[in-house]
Amino acid sequence: MFRKILRRYGISMTTTGLTLISILLSVGITLCVNWLLRGGALGAGWVIAIVAPAIIAPIMSSQMLRLLSHLDQAEEKLQTLSDTDELTQTYNRRYFMRFGEQEIKRAQRYGEAFSIALLDLDNFKQINDTYGHLMGDHVLRKLSGLLREQIRQTDVFARYGGDEFIFLFPQTNRQQTQIWAERILERFTGTSINLEGVQVQPLFSIGVATFDSTMGNLDDLLKQADFALYQAKKSGGNRLVLG
Repeated sequence: MFRKILRRYGISMTTTGLTLISILLSVGITLCVNWLLRGGALGAGWVIAIVAPAIIAPIMSSQMLRLLSHLDQAEEKLQTLSDTDELTQTYNRRYFMRFGEQEIKRAQRYGEAFSIALLDLDNFKQINDTYGHLMGDHVLRKLSGLLREQIRQTDVFARYGGDEFIFLFPQTNRQQTQIWAERILERFTGTSINLEGVQVQPLFSIGVATFDSTMGNLDDLLKQADFALYQAKKSGGNRLVLG
């Protein structure tokens, strides 16, 4: 909770708030002590009760808040790194699985549909064998960048493993996902990727699955999409199959 306040208001405003709280506490404690001791008028006690925390609190709290802010930023950076695929700079499988589990719970609770799409390169081994792994890595980076441009802000796109990518489309039914996948195939069929004068044309297949009430968990949905992808590749590749 304290970190949320720091993120929202920043170090300066949080320090000011802590200082005001310290002053109020100091005045309150002074009044209580004076009452318990049955003292008379506070006189200079008021000044001490206000000035002391007004000087000490900003010095102490600002240093503490800076350290806490640096720690928070470091943890956020580590979390981002742990959720990001190093090669393509997309989300990785770990992040997708975590997000997918949350989406399953949301869909089950509100009775909403969502879909996933698995995309796998048909000729990636051929690209690697013919032009080397540098070209293969370049194809994955370039293709992931192009695919990222084809989704909404609410969608999740991740590298699922090797030359396989996965998409999650919240509040999207089977027909809507089919239209998207067909557009992707049409748009990128014949697209060339260039590296140092060498051009290759990556081909890929897509398997789509949509969540329904018969599915108990994310694995059921993934198995359906994976089987659809297998059917697409078995049929010759460079095509879409709906699960």
